[in-house]
Amino acid sequence: MSTQSDYIQTTKPSNSKIKWSKSKYIEMQKKIDGYWADDIWNPNENPFKDRNDIRGMYIYFSNISNIIKTEIKYACYQKIMTKEWKWITLHQAKAKKINYIIGFLSKYDNQINSLVDWQLEIWEKVFQEYLIENKKLSLREYRVIQKNGEYKNYKFKDETVYTFRAIYKIVFDYYDSRDEYEKDIWDLRKLNFNLNNLVDKNKFDFTRIKQNWLRNSSKKFLRYKLSISSTSLCRFRLYSLVNFSSFLEEEYPSIGPNEINRHLILIYLSYLKGKYLNEQTRHKIITSLKDFLEISFREKWIDITGNQLIYKDDLPRYKRQRQPKYIPEIVLSGINRHLDKLENPVYQRMYLILISCGMRISELCSLSINCIKQDNFGDFFLQYHQIKMKKEITIPITRETVSIIQTQQQKAKEQFGNNVLFLFPSPKIKNRAITGKKLVDNINKLTLENNICDDDGNRWHFHPHQCRHTVGTNMINNGVPHHIVQKYLGHDSPTMTQIYAHIHDQTLKEEIAKYHYNRVVNLAGEVVESTTPELDNNLDLHLLKKKVLAQSLPNGSCARPIVLGECPHANACLTCGDFRTTFEFLDQHKAQLEQTEKLVKNAEDKGWQRHAEMNSKVRDNLQKIITTLEFGNKDVVSGEDK
Repeated sequence: MSTQSDYIQTTKPSNSKIKWSKSKYIEMQKKIDGYWADDIWNPNENPFKDRNDIRGMYIYFSNISNIIKTEIKYACYQKIMTKEWKWITLHQAKAKKINYIIGFLSKYDNQINSLVDWQLEIWEKVFQEYLIENKKLSLREYRVIQKNGEYKNYKFKDETVYTFRAIYKIVFDYYDSRDEYEKDIWDLRKLNFNLNNLVDKNKFDFTRIKQNWLRNSSKKFLRYKLSISSTSLCRFRLYSLVNFSSFLEEEYPSIGPNEINRHLILIYLSYLKGKYLNEQTRHKIITSLKDFLEISFREKWIDITGNQLIYKDDLPRYKRQRQPKYIPEIVLSGINRHLDKLENPVYQRMYLILISCGMRISELCSLSINCIKQDNFGDFFLQYHQIKMKKEITIPITRETVSIIQTQQQKAKEQFGNNVLFLFPSPKIKNRAITGKKLVDNINKLTLENNICDDDGNRWHFHPHQCRHTVGTNMINNGVPHHIVQKYLGHDSPTMTQIYAHIHDQTLKEEIAKYHYNRVVNLAGEVVESTTPELDNNLDLHLLKKKVLAQSLPNGSCARPIVLGECPHANACLTCGDFRTTFEFLDQHKAQLEQTEKLVKNAEDKGWQRHAEMNSKVRDNLQKIITTLEFGNKDVVSGEDK
């Protein structure tokens, strides 16, 4: 093995367009001052330290040139300011690695001026050799459970190499003044795409496409597609082009675009099949490549043949699943029985919300910390953003689900503070949402270790979208009308639920009539003014709640929040301040009033003073309620004025 010095001496400088700039460097110096300009970062003096009971490691910058020193400081500062790193990340997880990086770079003070003098690929290769020679390299392995129940091992580079890469990319991006679309890594936030603050999906990385002609044309292709398609669809198209680039790198490393022909495509089809991708994934990859080649020829982005290269019968056939992929009852019971075996209770709560609400995994992960609201009737709603349909949705939820969400709210705030953005923040970064991959891996590990099987004895392989299908199937089987299911799941078109979504005119007329009589009255006979009109005055939500939830009292509903604990007024709702009722219970109130008056008279005749007093309160409240429901009440109060 050659030494790192031998390797460096024979390596040409980067041919990248990005060069060190004195003016940009001076601007960089001005951005870091105070603590961040010091050559020794004392963890106890870091302005972002918010706890005194934790310890951290010092970071020393004194052994390297001023320019590289400033660049590393700036990169770390930016990680902190963008909240991708916290104090604990910098001074515990990264400090030792940064000190290694500084020690490594000190050996090249006489050969380089700035980090951007060399390409990242060169730096990583030399740095890895340095770590090996100093016996500091630590390769990681990660196991993923496949559908067949077997584990597949993945290897990752040393964490110190990843840290170096993160620092380099920030410095490189700082000196790169090109238009975002000209860069090899696009930050979609800078292109004004609304990604719901999911940081791990903010970047389009073209560096994995090794051929310059393919990389440049891929940028033009994706720029065009982003103007007419979703970012998620474009992300898969980029993945498809990376696959094609890997194939060319392995089989035809020096090929040009004018040499791509039908024979090469046939070899690529066999290459894809050998990658053990399923038919549907291969179908989408080949379709994306076909689209790219045809548009590139049409727009003259590359010198490629106009002959047809991919035909319809090249696309793998697959049977699209038309039946809902719901989770069988036997599997649900098995998962629920062993759910407490999950090491992290966060994943328990994530699963329980998924199986209760039927949302997509991306929507669950991006839930706001303040995602629940309570209406004037005392019922709760979950509000979230549907990423696929690009709209806000509000659905009624059970009190059990509310309790789970409130527990998670409390835990998230305890860990990250009251200003945390997400209900399920990333374990390391509070302003980044958690990803769903860990949930999937943990549930599949649970099904494997506890031998959770379907009715045919096959071990169940969990996918989060199965929860959505399960909720929809259970609602249909329990008699919930299809258009209500469509509303609950947020389907955008009738075809998604295979039924016409509009409410029949007569049904709509009857529900509107009930709605207009739905005056809410408390036990004092006062009309309760809505504190959440966006919920209470929404007929669609009113219908949805009545069809999906069944949490009312026999003669009204309870507005007591769950956080106040169990009800202290058992069997005494008509003397409780949390009681609410509406016009639809009027006949029941009249019947109860008649019966209560008899009880009062009987108690007075027999001298049962306490019994008479209690029932007199009930009688008086019933009289007020009935009067208000029948004739209205000019005195309107909110539920908070009780």
